[in-house]
Amino acid sequence: MRGKIRGTLSIVHKDEPLHEFTKERSKSFIVVPFATLIGDSVYYMAEVKGGSSDDLRHFFRTLDRDPYVLNYKIIERRANQARLIVTRKQMGTLKALCLTDSVLNGPIVIRGGVRYYPVVTFGRNLKQLLTAIKENAPTNTEVWFRVDDTITNEVDPYKTFITVQDIVSKLSYMELKSLIAAFQLGYFNWPRYQDSREVSRYLGIACSTFVEHLRRAERKIIKSIVESLDVPP
Repeated sequence: MRGKIRGTLSIVHKDEPLHEFTKERSKSFIVVPFATLIGDSVYYMAEVKGGSSDDLRHFFRTLDRDPYVLNYKIIERRANQARLIVTRKQMGTLKALCLTDSVLNGPIVIRGGVRYYPVVTFGRNLKQLLTAIKENAPTNTEVWFRVDDTITNEVDPYKTFITVQDIVSKLSYMELKSLIAAFQLGYFNWPRYQDSREVSRYLGIACSTFVEHLRRAERKIIKSIVESLDVPP
């Protein structure tokens, strides 16, 4: 649909208990297939899967001391997984979605210390959405938006002078990683969804380092295209 973009919000709430749990217990993750905003609270179903029964016990200990959790009810519990209904203070994301005419587009996943929200939003509202998430969060929060573009696998062999492998083989690991992150976070969109500072924070590197890797990657790609077309100097 024109004007709308589909993608995934990656959100990190500093010192938030469930984030810390999935970061510490790397084989554990939480899926939230349903969530609704009721006043200042969020009511949702959660499905947690731990790497072991000890992970699950640790999850419930985390839940019991989580200052944002108001109450919960276990629906089903097995050795290393459980399903439950939770009522908790909102972290601001659902409110931010409402404020910017954005909607959830699938289940929320908490894994590796990051909350992932698949959403559909208007391109003109993206910056407002990212700002609203930070402003409404009760703790220091970092947020990124990865654009889920549709890419066709069909290639016209008569118009292909160089292969993807030819180009990728010339890029260093960080050049390729920077290029992919920039594309996924909408750096190449017009207007840009997220700038170099936001992409560099996502990668965990200095902004100048990200720009250097990206420029080197762009030059290698353009050089390969120009040389394959035999463009005169």
